[in-house]
Amino acid sequence: NKGGQDLYVSIPFCPTKCDYCSFITAPVAGTAQYIDDYIKCVVKELYAVSPYVKNLRSIYIGGGTPFVLDNDSLEPIYSAIAELFPRGCEYTVEAGRPDVFTDEKLALAKRYGVTRVCVNPQTFNDRTLIAIGRKHTAEQTIKAYEAAKKFGFDVNLDLIAGLADETAEDFAYSLKKAISLDP
Repeated sequence: NKGGQDLYVSIPFCPTKCDYCSFITAPVAGTAQYIDDYIKCVVKELYAVSPYVKNLRSIYIGGGTPFVLDNDSLEPIYSAIAELFPRGCEYTVEAGRPDVFTDEKLALAKRYGVTRVCVNPQTFNDRTLIAIGRKHTAEQTIKAYEAAKKFGFDVNLDLIAGLADETAEDFAYSLKKAISLDP
């Protein structure tokens, strides 16, 4: 307990299943009927663990792609966290893929005290995005990043080396592009 605890909330839904993904996630189109019950279970679990959290260092809502959910699904999770856990720690939402970002989702996260948003382009090469089954462009990633910054979030970017047939030069391009955004 001296070092503190970190709270991870799993949202295992995505817009689509990427070719490289080994996480236990599912495309939301085929699993939408489970979302309401899943959210209720997550909220119930947050209440169940809250008495055991004594020194919270960070909260991370990850996935999957949490921003694939609409605000009506995200808000009960944010609300339970706000009620149960003190503010002041790093609070991250892995917003995920840029094709699910909206200003409304960012505003809701901000209202509930989220401090960091994770944007997951994986690559800034459109050819690779198509090859791995992503339904967004590198330009959409930049717009999502800018939108998150506009709301005052700290923003980090996830890149993956070795996707599809990417070369070292392709990855270097993505890395330089990410660095140029100053995450």
